[in-house]
Amino acid sequence: MTQAIDELLGEVSNVVSASKEQTTASQALAQDVAGKMGAIDQKVDEAKEDYQAFKDNADDRYQLSLSNNNNLSKLDLKHLDPDKFYAVVFYTPQMLELRFRRYVHDDVSNGGILDYFVRFQNWSAGGDFQFAVQEHHYYSNRAFVGKILGAATPYYSAVWLRGGWSYSLFMNGQVGSVPRIIEDDATVVENPYGTKDFYAVPIDALDSTVVANNYIRGA
Repeated sequence: MTQAIDELLGEVSNVVSASKEQTTASQALAQDVAGKMGAIDQKVDEAKEDYQAFKDNADDRYQLSLSNNNNLSKLDLKHLDPDKFYAVVFYTPQMLELRFRRYVHDDVSNGGILDYFVRFQNWSAGGDFQFAVQEHHYYSNRAFVGKILGAATPYYSAVWLRGGWSYSLFMNGQVGSVPRIIEDDATVVENPYGTKDFYAVPIDALDSTVVANNYIRGA
């Protein structure tokens, strides 16, 4: 009888011990899960904050892309005839945004302001896809932009700028090579098929392709 009781008490003790171990393991698991959930909640909160900051600053990033000096290059046409406009050509632009800018006192005192914003596309993957969308145009004292073509040649877009002056150019998007200034009638812009030369010659009069002064698209 005593032996049976001892065996029963031993089994009860084993059950109690196993129960304690299981409880300890369950508590540890619960703490581990709680810790992981806390980390997940923190990551979610951080992601929400990052997304909100992305939305809040989107306009600033977009505007700065065409005002940031990291996207700035200089175009020097001061040595060219101020009574003519010369093509600045862009090879295979893909959704390329361009801003041409002059401060009023660039080059000389009260030389004139220019702020001109255009989008170019002249690239295709098995089909033609070309355009030039003018967004904004403002100048003072004289017109600085003489002509614009989304497809000046098969693979180049172009803006004709007045000679005799310098310009700041901000670019945002893809373009196949560094912009080139075509300074005379004889310079070949490209011969893509090996059978025909394409040119973008200087002009001496304003072309109807350029929007009027004070133009703002959609305004």
